[in-house]
Amino acid sequence: YAARRFVAVVVVFVLVPALRAGLVCEG
Repeated sequence: YAARRFVAVVVVFVLVPALRAGLVCEG
């Protein structure tokens, strides 16, 4: 299903920078 794949891609693009920012802030 195309929409589900699109949502997954968006979530990854949003979470990855957020997690990196969190690690940088804590580190």
